[in-house]
Amino acid sequence: MVWPYKLPLCAAIEALERKDFEGAEASVDSFFNLLENDAMAKECRKQHFDRQVFEADFFSILTKEEIDAWAILATVKLQRKDFEGAQKDCYRQLELIDQYYGFDTPSWETPESRIPLNPELIDCYNRIACHLSVICAQLDDDETSQRWLNVSNTLGSDRAQPDEVWTRWTSGDDQNQNVDSEIGAVGITIFEFSDWNIQTLEIDDCKWLVNLSSTLFERASPMKENWLIKISISTDPNFEIPSKATRWRIWSLRQAVTARLMRNGVGVYFGELQKRGERVLLYYATGEDEALDALGKILEAARELNPVIEIRHDPKWKEYELWGGNTVLDDAPHSVPMPEPDANESINDYCLREVWKLSEQVHEGTSRFYLLVNVLNSVPPQTEEWKNFCLNSLIDLLEQLHGKDQLFCLLQMTWKLPAVDSDSAIEAFDALWRLRDNLDDKTTFCIAVEELAKVSPDRALMALDWLMERNYSRVYEGLSTVINSYSETDPEKANQLLNRTTEYQKTTDVSDHSVATSLLQLAARISEKQPEKARELLVESEQFVQRIDFPQAKSQVYAELMAPVEKIAPELLPAFCSRAISAAYDLQIPDPDHWMDFRSPTLASIFLTLLIPSVAKYDAAASCDLSFSTLKIIEQIDDVSSRLQSLAQLAESAVSLNPAINEAFSERLWRTAMDTLIAGNLSPDSFFMSRDYCSDRNNPIDHFVAMNPKLAARKFDAILEMCKSAILPEREVALLCKFADLLSEVSPQICSDLLDRAHVVAQSCSSIFLKSIALCQIAATLSKLGANSDAAYLEAQDMIRTVQPNENRFEALMKAGGIFNKTKPELSAQLFDEAAVLSASLTLNPQSTLALLEQLPVRTSSRLFFHYLRSQPVVHNLDVTISRWANRFVSETSSTN
Repeated sequence: MVWPYKLPLCAAIEALERKDFEGAEASVDSFFNLLENDAMAKECRKQHFDRQVFEADFFSILTKEEIDAWAILATVKLQRKDFEGAQKDCYRQLELIDQYYGFDTPSWETPESRIPLNPELIDCYNRIACHLSVICAQLDDDETSQRWLNVSNTLGSDRAQPDEVWTRWTSGDDQNQNVDSEIGAVGITIFEFSDWNIQTLEIDDCKWLVNLSSTLFERASPMKENWLIKISISTDPNFEIPSKATRWRIWSLRQAVTARLMRNGVGVYFGELQKRGERVLLYYATGEDEALDALGKILEAARELNPVIEIRHDPKWKEYELWGGNTVLDDAPHSVPMPEPDANESINDYCLREVWKLSEQVHEGTSRFYLLVNVLNSVPPQTEEWKNFCLNSLIDLLEQLHGKDQLFCLLQMTWKLPAVDSDSAIEAFDALWRLRDNLDDKTTFCIAVEELAKVSPDRALMALDWLMERNYSRVYEGLSTVINSYSETDPEKANQLLNRTTEYQKTTDVSDHSVATSLLQLAARISEKQPEKARELLVESEQFVQRIDFPQAKSQVYAELMAPVEKIAPELLPAFCSRAISAAYDLQIPDPDHWMDFRSPTLASIFLTLLIPSVAKYDAAASCDLSFSTLKIIEQIDDVSSRLQSLAQLAESAVSLNPAINEAFSERLWRTAMDTLIAGNLSPDSFFMSRDYCSDRNNPIDHFVAMNPKLAARKFDAILEMCKSAILPEREVALLCKFADLLSEVSPQICSDLLDRAHVVAQSCSSIFLKSIALCQIAATLSKLGANSDAAYLEAQDMIRTVQPNENRFEALMKAGGIFNKTKPELSAQLFDEAAVLSASLTLNPQSTLALLEQLPVRTSSRLFFHYLRSQPVVHNLDVTISRWANRFVSETSSTN
């Protein structure tokens, strides 16, 4: 997307390329006018200026564009031999660079010492130097011309830094440092963070511009770094903002202090404040003495800024909270008594117990609350006692928070609790409703109201009306739930609300794309209660799809349209599919006149592939023809990885084809895939199968076999060769087991031969660890196919228990547990318990261990997961780790049900 104020600059560049100098000048004039008056440009300029108050080295894209505009004018004047005018335009470019660095004197007086550090500005400076070397020669100023020519020729050499701006403090040996000349060993890393929240606050009748880190809790703990360091610097009281040169000096001091504290491991930087006449740098440190030891030399060397330091104990980070940070909680146990453990405790209640205990390590109030309410929503308590405990503890935690933190938590309760306890969700909404004028996050509020609509449609409608009064567009999701509820109790009211919703989306959505999307999703949501109305909405939605100008967007909406049409109005498929296929074919060749056009054979094949199952619903022969046409397009894709990915997607769609007529297509798809692998010098196992040893998700090989199982069975010799070409024996075993599973119903004999081959290959694995995993895969496959697998299970278990060292055995136990989860859940749980006991005596890498745990079936491995978390003194991003586990828990539960 190109912002409106940038369009004239793009037009000016194109005019310059055409040598349309008058057009280029006119476009630049339009650009400067929009730069000053366009609302988007003005907002961007304000945001960039606020950031430059604290980040002296932040380079605004607007500055770069303004330099480019003057460069275009300079180029035009050079072409017209107006050398004096071109020189003035070059000087204007240099003035913008001087403003960025805060120079007191113009760069054209000392060009050699002003070569920028910023990579983008280096390119600009080089362009200016080239122009000025020519211009000055034409103006008979040979000396200056030579100086600029030298600058242009030496831009790759060491660049002198102007000492009038700032001193870059570098590392060195503390013992060899002189306080008068060096600041000491502070490191040279530039510590910048992308999580700043810049806002204006009024504290004690004084207006401050505040720059605060939103991820302080990820880098420090209030239980450890709880000594506040405030470094105050007096600035010119005549101005709200210090001069750029002063900002560079403050920025350098901040970098030096941050580097020293982080290098010594005694503190972190978390914010910065600015008011008229004063700048304040904020840090948290582990102690007063440690902070003073780290900062002494730095502050002395920065005496020209006259910094004043204050250090005091701040155990609950009240200073951070004062300037807009989140509430800090201590690590005291929850005040609400937790139910006593029960020998028959369900896995859900066990997990809730563990999460509530571990949450005491999460000290940020909103993060702890979000963790608990999200887990409660994902892991429903199985007893009334546990449900009451969880709800009461959430209310207790809510009462410890205030302001925006409490508002956030009420919003989460409205969103997450309807499925757990409708009364609690309604109470949270009622409290939130009284504070609605303070709500900034309309999107989350709308999602929360959609969930609330399932238990209180009247309240939800009241909230959605409030959002519609403020022209919020995505209300159809919540309104559809309300409509479905009213359809059972008050059909007339439901119809009226549906008509109002439809008209609102048409008038509020800003494009044909958004109208089409909202109407089709509304249709899908009301289809069970009002099928006729849903059909009308689908027809209307498709009419808007036809009007979409952007080709990719049109095909995307057509792809989304197919599923609800198949369900609600299959008789519409022939006409809809015909237009969708035509739109997808149009994606093959990009339009050279549109620089944001991403059309390609790959993109066309993606959307054509998505349409094949829909066509198969009404015309088997046409779907097979479409598959052939799509395959021809895929064969034109040059990039091997893109071609293979497209072939895998096509195989998945081809499962919908009639096996009685798709044999020729299936044969060609197999051959194309194998030829592509050979051309790319790739092993088949890398394409056909995932490396996730216990994943239940479909692999490309599932689809290649499923689209015509009899053809796959006839390829037995080719399959064996494919398996033999696997890079490693354990991967060959995985492929053999997978083929045996897929071909078991077509040919039991082939299945038996493949498993026999797998057992032989497993013996050649390079280690006991790999051999044990291969034997586990064979045992699980035998069990899945109903064969006698007892001996195979015993062999695999015996092999696992001989794995050495213990770190490898721990991993083998986890992998085996994952493999056996579907076929032998009791054995899987037993292996996970063994891994938990073994882990107590090991020093494990947290990152790799958690990555391995995330691959395991979540319910069966939950005890191992929490045992590991409890055993770790510190888990980085504990709340994120547990939330991801909870999301997998609910996903696994949903797929099982």
